[in-house]
Amino acid sequence: MIVYFIKRILSVIPLLLGITFFSFAILKSLPGDVVTNMVGERTKTEIVQEIRIHLGQDKPFFTQYLGYLKLILEGNLGRSHINQRDVAKDIKAKLPNTIILALTAMVIATPLGIFLGFLSSMYSKNILGKIIDVIVISSLSIPIFWCALLLMLIFSLTFKIFPPSGTGGVNYLFLPAITLAMPAMATIARITKTSIDDIKSMPWIKTAKSKGLSPLRVNTFHVLRNALIPIITIVGLDIGSYLNGAVVTETIFGWDGIGRYTMEGIIRRDYPVIIGSVLVGTSFFVIVNAITDVTYRLIDPRIRYDSKKW
Repeated sequence: MIVYFIKRILSVIPLLLGITFFSFAILKSLPGDVVTNMVGERTKTEIVQEIRIHLGQDKPFFTQYLGYLKLILEGNLGRSHINQRDVAKDIKAKLPNTIILALTAMVIATPLGIFLGFLSSMYSKNILGKIIDVIVISSLSIPIFWCALLLMLIFSLTFKIFPPSGTGGVNYLFLPAITLAMPAMATIARITKTSIDDIKSMPWIKTAKSKGLSPLRVNTFHVLRNALIPIITIVGLDIGSYLNGAVVTETIFGWDGIGRYTMEGIIRRDYPVIIGSVLVGTSFFVIVNAITDVTYRLIDPRIRYDSKKW
């Protein structure tokens, strides 16, 4: 298992290289100019050209890309084109805020999603199951930005319970965490219900019931445990959605994290900021997926990994 985990982590290297290349190519193909964003459109042409040469923007595409790739391989994410701040230091300062937000959202979404999915499957023919299905579908249908504005309207402007924006303690964390958790909670609930419905029809469940075990014991120790594999997959993949969703959520709520930092870089066409943020997010996503694969083995001993295939 250790060999598999190490090889899985090493396999991310070509993936990251590909992401840097395509990100760089897409950014370069977009209309506009980073130098113009820095100095404004009324600046003299000579000054604009001097800054462009200083930043290396006058060089061919592959020369620029290889120069930036060399910085990354040296452990340097470069400096922001806008304020000349070290991108690695900025990400290091803002990353804990995003991790706190993502973990809080995950702590809210995972147990609540499993619980709602469990109840929806157990009471699928009752009114309780129908109500839960409506809640789940509504949570999946509401866009993140609309949910954020709705929560801000209710809890900040109307009842004045939580601050509308900013970075701080639990009061500032509650609204963005709930916003980020809602679609993930709904997805986990749907997967949990589907997985439990599939497991309930298996022969060993009928055997457990024939032994006289209580419905609670059958549903928790036999049904739910065997239904955890797809649930763990979704939770692992949701780490990526937390980071992606954080771009919108952090921007709306003014949460000082990687998502807001990335959005500011996109608006200003600040290449080092965008690519550095994408690299960090991708690295976390792949590492979490590798950990998720290893977790399968801990939950279901029947799963084996053939190290010869890796």
